[in-house]
Amino acid sequence: MERLVLWHRVVPPTRLENDDPAAIDAWVDALEAGARPFGARTLARAGGMIALAFELTELEDALGLALRWLDEAEARSPELPMALGAATGEISEGGRAPAGAAIDRAHLLAGRARKGELVVDAATRDLAGTVFLFDRAVGTGAAALRGMSVDRRVPRREQCRGAIAHLTQAAVPSAIADELAEVSALATSTEPACVLLRGPSGAGSSRYLYQLEREHAPTFVARLGPVPGGLEPLGSLRLALAARKNEGVLAELAQGEAVDRAALIRALREAGGERPWFVLDPLAGLDPSSLEVVAELVSTTPSLLFARAGMDLPLPKSLEALPWQEYVLPSLRLDDAKEVAATILGEADEDVIRRVAVLGGDTPLGVVEAARNLLAAGDVIYADHRFVWRSAPRAGIRAIPLDTLVHERVDTLEGVSRALLETCSLVPPGTDEDTLVDLARRDGLTNELGEARERLEREAFLRAGSWAPTSEHLRRAVLQSMPPARRAELERFFAAALEAKGPSGPVAGVTRGMALAEGGDGAGAAAVFLRAAEALATRGWRDAARRLAVAAIQTDPRAETRAAATALARSLGSERPPADLGERVSQVAVSALLAGDIGAVERTVDAAIAEGRDLAAADRVRAMAYLAKGDPARAMEVFERLARNTTREPKARARSALTLSWIRLHAGDASDAVRAALEALALVRRLKDPRGETAALHTLAACYRALHRDEDAQRLEDAAPA
Repeated sequence: MERLVLWHRVVPPTRLENDDPAAIDAWVDALEAGARPFGARTLARAGGMIALAFELTELEDALGLALRWLDEAEARSPELPMALGAATGEISEGGRAPAGAAIDRAHLLAGRARKGELVVDAATRDLAGTVFLFDRAVGTGAAALRGMSVDRRVPRREQCRGAIAHLTQAAVPSAIADELAEVSALATSTEPACVLLRGPSGAGSSRYLYQLEREHAPTFVARLGPVPGGLEPLGSLRLALAARKNEGVLAELAQGEAVDRAALIRALREAGGERPWFVLDPLAGLDPSSLEVVAELVSTTPSLLFARAGMDLPLPKSLEALPWQEYVLPSLRLDDAKEVAATILGEADEDVIRRVAVLGGDTPLGVVEAARNLLAAGDVIYADHRFVWRSAPRAGIRAIPLDTLVHERVDTLEGVSRALLETCSLVPPGTDEDTLVDLARRDGLTNELGEARERLEREAFLRAGSWAPTSEHLRRAVLQSMPPARRAELERFFAAALEAKGPSGPVAGVTRGMALAEGGDGAGAAAVFLRAAEALATRGWRDAARRLAVAAIQTDPRAETRAAATALARSLGSERPPADLGERVSQVAVSALLAGDIGAVERTVDAAIAEGRDLAAADRVRAMAYLAKGDPARAMEVFERLARNTTREPKARARSALTLSWIRLHAGDASDAVRAALEALALVRRLKDPRGETAALHTLAACYRALHRDEDAQRLEDAAPA
């Protein structure tokens, strides 16, 4: 059986008169007694030497115990210097004495350790590497066993992660503040304005909007965020107003009731006062009904509207007619990145600041995450009130993609803290605390909840005083890293927590319906969607009701659900889709990409589904529409649903593979995009489909261009059938 072997030795005194066998024997007695509660078995003992074996389940506690012995020995008597070696491996206890190479390795490493050191072998380091930090390499001779000493200054990674709390809040870089000086002036004006902030993910627009709000403290601010699937009608607006004391129509909206549109506009106009602020942050993922209401209100009332969007994300149709003033946030130069790094690190080594700036790339969030990552990894530590290298910095220096930085830090979490972060990332922004706590408790988090929340806030996973992740990047990384079974389980808990909260209006139930659908209860979700659709239809929200009818069919394609949804859609006067939509998926998608009229494509797809057309074909169009919006994450969500509905018929598989290739390509994963395009090419050639082969070859050419292989791409396009 594999065990951890700890070999303790006392470093012999250099002067004979300092030898105290009785004290050493008492010390070893104390060690042996202290190890018993951890299930340790004594393998051998002689003089100041004792060898102990621990179950691997006690590895962390055993190494922690060894470090405590070193501290106690130094505090007890300078004349009792000691060292330890640790090794992991098979231990045989069938003979006259325990035997195994792990015992010999632990003995050898203990002999090579300096006084006050704990040296572990490679196997132990691999097992303990997520918990402990290591310092110097310890050799036992040329081409022989090598070990690593545990860094006693900061032995545990948790100590380094805790130092993230010493980072200062990043201010808006001066380069961005200068670029947006006109926006600051608009915030103090009394004139209506619509401001669209564009920039790459992590460029700092969200941080800028929060700072602007703190500086000017407007009397009314509605910060609209995404809702699951962007589906719940008025859900973004409902959650934005949830923390306010609402009356009348707004109170009905807060309860999730279907409210009259004109009455809602009047109530918002009265509540907003002279110049209300509306913040669409981010623009992607907001429900269309909330956007329609905001657009109508802004166009008729002096308001200040901010929207944060990606570089290529087209505006929703309801917002297109507004008088936008568009600003593009600049990418950070190295000096700008160093300014951000110096702000958050304070009094730090100049080399630390420079490397953080380079690693973070050209966005403020990237620089912040680079600093957090170096601390979480133990490369940088907080000592004597400043940030310094723990040892020599890593060789090489280049920018690391923001997604990689965030995923690496998320991977450092486990246990209760990881579970709570998953809970906070799953729920839409604005969810009330009682529901979130109930969800966490259903997930098994009870007594540890407060401690886990404190840790997540300390390590900048959650905003202080809030249950919200510190960035949309972080929220997305957590959701993407959750196994499907775990995600489905948590969605079921969320649906149960929403139901236990008590009666709520049918429209608010749509978010619960989305949780039911993601948790595997398609029939229950469809019933919720249809009930909300009927309530909305009576209040004149025809498009919203139609979208819910479509969602009901997608989550539960049974005949009875399809019949009820189709009847509802027809009663709303839904437009008839092209009869050959299923045969013209590629043409519709390409036309949408060229024309940029994504709203028309989505309406056509919704109508097609409501009329009973092919779900897989409609999902292919919808996925391409999300790509045109610059939202590959939502496109992948649709594709995963498409994959479940796609038959094994080669033609359908080929179309799905082409769709996947485009999604991977837009997400920046050109290698996986090539593999999907090659799969599609093989299928269409087997079918002898020249049009399909042309599409596959052109898709493959686009992938090769993304890999900077333009000549190969041109050859592929030339080889495509006419």
